[in-house]
Amino acid sequence: TVTESPQLKISNVFTPNNDGSNDYFEILGLDKYNIVILNRRGQTLFTGNENTVFWDGTTPAGENVSEGTYFFVLTANELEEKGILTLFR
Repeated sequence: TVTESPQLKISNVFTPNNDGSNDYFEILGLDKYNIVILNRRGQTLFTGNENTVFWDGTTPAGENVSEGTYFFVLTANELEEKGILTLFR
C-alpha cells in the first residue's frame, strides 16, 4: 500500500537487504518535512528531515533492526501523517 496525495508518496514496506531494490524507507514529494520512526515500544529509531532523506533500517547506533512493524510520524507544514511500515530483510 502506498499513501499518495498530489505531492506525497509513502510506501509502507521496505527491504533493507542491500540488493539495490527497495533498500530504504523514504519520503517522496515534499520539500520540507520532519519524520520520526518508532518501534512498538515507542523508542525513536530514526529522526530525519529533507536533508536526511531515508531510513536504512538501523538504530541510531548503526545496528540493524529486526524484521517487523514500525511506526512513523511525518509533519510538514499543515500536514501530519501517521502510519505503519513493515521491514523485511
